[in-house]
Formats: sequence, structure tokens, C-alpha cells
Amino acid sequence: MVILAPRSFETSVSPGEIALAWLNSHSSILLMTSGATLVIDPVNVTLPEHVRPDAVVVTHSHIDHFDRTLLDQWQEEMDVPVLTSAFVAERMPKQPKVLRVGDRVSVGDMDLLAERCDHHATEPLSLVISAKGAPTVFHPADSDPFADMARLRDEYEPQVMLFTGPSIRKAVEIAGLIRPRVLVSCDCDDDWEEDFSRQINDEVPQTEVRFLRPLEVFRIHV
Repeated sequence: MVILAPRSFETSVSPGEIALAWLNSHSSILLMTSGATLVIDPVNVTLPEHVRPDAVVVTHSHIDHFDRTLLDQWQEEMDVPVLTSAFVAERMPKQPKVLRVGDRVSVGDMDLLAERCDHHATEPLSLVISAKGAPTVFHPADSDPFADMARLRDEYEPQVMLFTGPSIRKAVEIAGLIRPRVLVSCDCDDDWEEDFSRQINDEVPQTEVRFLRPLEVFRIHV
């Protein structure tokens, strides 16, 4: 299902602020700072009016994260840079910028760090996203939790964790390793959200949980 964007979608972002929204009901996320707009894993989406991404990141090749037809269209119409793994890059006609674990790249005022992702895909990536004076965001994509995620907490102190996966248990374990100020996921099912929030509150009580409806903008600053 394609989510039609409202004309009133607010794109202005203050310095020191991160604004984010889900573009669909699963994997596709929009992140905005005062100096950059980033889209992660766009699949079967339309962009809100006046939103033009400075870059797109594809975390892995699964069909709920990689929409080649849409990316071909965006590259043709907007010449938008695509950042992704070598495996995904080989499957695109217009060569993207290849990211490997440990690589850093700047998108406007955003700094993107490609990190390890434990997932049943070829060359999957997680992301640490930061901007000067703004909260740091960790996006594990569909990663399983692993002990070394605690290093990201110690080195980058992510205040925001994004979660697109289907497993509450996985989300709780990753949140326990990262200890973000807020965990943001997409609005889904009331019973699922209640269980999700309860488990986070029980095991990672310092973390607030927010569920966003598609195209609902969440803003956070330091």
C-alpha cells in the first residue's frame, strides 16, 4: 500500500534537532536535520511534497528494504545519490556509492557510519547517524542483537534507536545494549504495541517508546 503524503507535511528542522517519520508501515524511514534529508530503505513510497532527499541508504537486498524500480526512478528524476552495499550496488544500473562496515560518509550536515548487521542477507548494514549538536541515531535495520553493540553505546551514545523488525524480543535486547533515550517504531497493532512497551519498561526502563503513524513526524533535540 502506498501512503499518500499530506500537503501539510512540515519539513523545517531547527539546528540541533532530528526529525523523523516512517514513509510506509514497515521499513522506509525519512530523517531530516537542518542541513540534510536522508531516506532509508524506500519501498513502494511517495515522498511528501517539497521533500527531496540528499541521499538514500539501502541497508540490504531483501524486497521489503530494496525497491530497485523506485530507486531507478528517483535517480533518473532527482539524481539522488544511493549509498548501499556492494551486493546491492551490483543490482542497480546506475552505480551507487558502496558502503562497507566501518565506512563513513557525509550527507549535508549528517555523518553516516556503516556498522555491522547480523541478518540473513548478503552484506547487510546497520547505521549510526549523527549531526553536530543533534541527537545521535542508531538504526540496526533487521539485525539480531550481538554483544559488540554495547561498543556503539560507549563510543557514540545514541539517544534514538529506530526499529523496523517484527520481533519484540530482538528490540528489547538491542535496546538493552544501546540504552537509547527513546526507541521509535512504526504504529502497528495495539496489542503488539502494549506488549512491546511493557517489555521495554520492564527491562530497559530508561528508554521511552514511541510509535509513529506513517508520515507522523517525531522531533527530538539534545
